[in-house]
Amino acid sequence: LYETPEVSDLLSLLMLLDNPLQDIPALAVLRSPLAGFTLNELALVRLAQRQGNIWTALKRFLAVGRHDDDQPELDAWRASAWAKARAFLAQYARWRELARQGALSRCLEEVLEETRYQDWLLTQERGAQRRANVEKLLDMTRQFDQFQRQGLFRFLKFVEAQQATEFEPEPAAMEAEDAVRLMSIHQSKGLEFPVVVVGDLGKRFNLEDLRAEVMLDEEYGPCLRVRPPQARQSYPSLPYWLACRRQRRELLGEELRLLYVAMTRACDRLILTGTASRRRADKWAAGASARLSTQQLVAATCYLDWLGPVVGLLNQTLDWLTRPTGQGALLAWCLVENVELGAPARPSETAPRAVGKLDPVVAAALRARLAWQYPHQAATVQPAKTSVSALHRRVAEESDEEASVWVWLRRRGRPANLDSQAEPKEVASTRTLSAAEIGAAHHRFRQFVAFERVGSEAELAAEAARLAQDQILTAAEQAALDVSALAAFWRSALGRRIREQGESVHRELPFTARFSQEDLRSVPLPGIEALPPDEFIVVQGVVDLAVIRPEAIWVVDFKTDHLRPSEVDDRARAYAPQLALYALALSRIYSRPTTETWLHFLALGQTVRV
Repeated sequence: LYETPEVSDLLSLLMLLDNPLQDIPALAVLRSPLAGFTLNELALVRLAQRQGNIWTALKRFLAVGRHDDDQPELDAWRASAWAKARAFLAQYARWRELARQGALSRCLEEVLEETRYQDWLLTQERGAQRRANVEKLLDMTRQFDQFQRQGLFRFLKFVEAQQATEFEPEPAAMEAEDAVRLMSIHQSKGLEFPVVVVGDLGKRFNLEDLRAEVMLDEEYGPCLRVRPPQARQSYPSLPYWLACRRQRRELLGEELRLLYVAMTRACDRLILTGTASRRRADKWAAGASARLSTQQLVAATCYLDWLGPVVGLLNQTLDWLTRPTGQGALLAWCLVENVELGAPARPSETAPRAVGKLDPVVAAALRARLAWQYPHQAATVQPAKTSVSALHRRVAEESDEEASVWVWLRRRGRPANLDSQAEPKEVASTRTLSAAEIGAAHHRFRQFVAFERVGSEAELAAEAARLAQDQILTAAEQAALDVSALAAFWRSALGRRIREQGESVHRELPFTARFSQEDLRSVPLPGIEALPPDEFIVVQGVVDLAVIRPEAIWVVDFKTDHLRPSEVDDRARAYAPQLALYALALSRIYSRPTTETWLHFLALGQTVRV
């Protein structure tokens, strides 16, 4: 209901009456038929005061006047806007005073009366429906006035709460001739129709509440099922059985009342439909009676169990179940057997119709259409936003077979080409953490370690203990840190150079950059060539360590891979595209060249310039 344009207009007006310094409700009201401003007139209002809220600009526009010697060509628009502003502000003052002192529904009625808004709605498409929606909002304000008596602000908070919980009222239902309305039996209470169809009368009653392990009853209190020791099944206790029997009668009594409501909605014709098995129908014939016994009422599992036994007596035709159709003094019936309906027609056995020779031009056009392919297919499989790690995995997966084997092994935390050798001591000692978790622990340690305390193993160990105490690292992650390898890096020539840069050093530096096809082709990345030239990819990543100097940038990427010295060059080539993306992104962001990119393998204590 609240999303319909007519109700949205009125709610915006109510918000404006509560607080005029709200631009969105103010613009919605001024643009709506309630005020009638055009876009050009609203532009003139805003030009009266370019800063601040639109309400202040409207009042200033009214004060400035309707003429402007500098722009006489706009006088017609300005005069029209000025007249509308004066009329609306006068109405607004009366409406706001009424909302403060009287009932909210009275204020809304006054708004509708003065603006003739409902009459205007009738001139629009679906006017009757839109007017009914306004009437429904008006009824809501009347109910709110009666029970809440808390004014405009409380009503707006009530509407806001309903919108937040997605529990909005439905738009008003419109009465229409020659129409079918679908509703529940509860919704039909108090209504009458010429023809009523009550369907699915063979559906079983919902008795799930009577099968719960614990039943709360008004008369017997909490009732539980009993489960003997060492037994898997439970059985109802005496209070449970009595409560179940009592509540079943109450539930069936409510279903009887609903059936009465449904059957008394019809003025001229009542149609009852349902499905039942032959076995159930035979029970109706055996229990036919002018008046159902209490046992029959209680034993029913669907509405047809109440209706079936009395149909024959009402028709004075006890064998009605043996007749497909019939007519009695009070009712008619039609029985449909469970047969297969809508069977596919048998294919025609006639000879196929001869087709003449196809025109060559038409044939060429058909072939072109059938062979057509989407010209930007590559863009449909390439994500518009990705990460450096994902792009690196693509390079690894499409490189030679040896690199693919390395990726497969690395996911399991094992070094490449070491199938016949024992795992290194470092791997065996940290078996509780995966390779990815060990790498993440080193990343987190490098991010939070105090930069002035990385000069020795003792200082690094102390920092690891501090981070574990601060719950930045877990005990397992602290134990997995290769402190000696970290200390070796900071004692190396590159480590000393980085420590000398001071505030220019950035650790775990996140970035988001846009790369064109030309940018990514230099990496290179597989599949990029197929992208259209005007396509681009947004790449996110985190640089392990970057030194951002005024004239240049250095990038260092740390790797916790376990490998032999002979494999370093191959591994460096595999990581080269990743470093190239880091360098390209930082150069683009900081507008300076990346002059040095390094890979440091902690396990070997070896640094490679890429």
